[in-house]
Amino acid sequence: MWLLLIVLALLVLVFLFLCLPVEISLVYERVHADDSASIEIRTLLGLVCVRRELTKLEATQTDGGPAVVAHGKAGHDGPTDEGGVSTADVPRRWDQIRELIAFIKRALHIAKNTSPHIHIYNLRVEAHVGVNDSVQTGMLVGTMYAAISTFLGWLSHQCKFVDRPYIQVRPAFHQTLFHLRTQSILRIRMGYVISAGIRLLVAWKRRAF
Repeated sequence: MWLLLIVLALLVLVFLFLCLPVEISLVYERVHADDSASIEIRTLLGLVCVRRELTKLEATQTDGGPAVVAHGKAGHDGPTDEGGVSTADVPRRWDQIRELIAFIKRALHIAKNTSPHIHIYNLRVEAHVGVNDSVQTGMLVGTMYAAISTFLGWLSHQCKFVDRPYIQVRPAFHQTLFHLRTQSILRIRMGYVISAGIRLLVAWKRRAF
């Protein structure tokens, strides 16, 4: 009898754990050619919190050709890490590239199956753009607004919007300016995160096939 009660209690705890929400806060900002982004993940009622910041993304020239270097840091005081990929490495890593492409296809399929369980809160897209010509500025504002609206319309069919997204595109007349800022909160239950993580791990292990 006691063993049955213990098993039932463990099953209840596992069920409650799988039902716990995972909250992901995303912020992205671009000013002219400078990018910055941050992601914060909270779960277990706020007891677990992980923060990651991308502070810089730049293109450089190396002896082997063009390369992209990303600079980031973990949390507010974490160490900074850097990484780069040179075009000279591509011929030598063709097999790895094909494996990576196959993995990306599987990952996109997993993401498509998981996305209906994602709830999006407080999505805000704010832009302030302009060029020297007023007519071109007006056309740019209209084009950006239409592109953002189209993308959010597509996203609404993939995920669930809890509230209506906020979109604001302001013109900056007689000056060259591009400032884009987006922020949102995503919530998904722990069970779906674990399921997607296991499938991604299996896809990564089988990427050579």
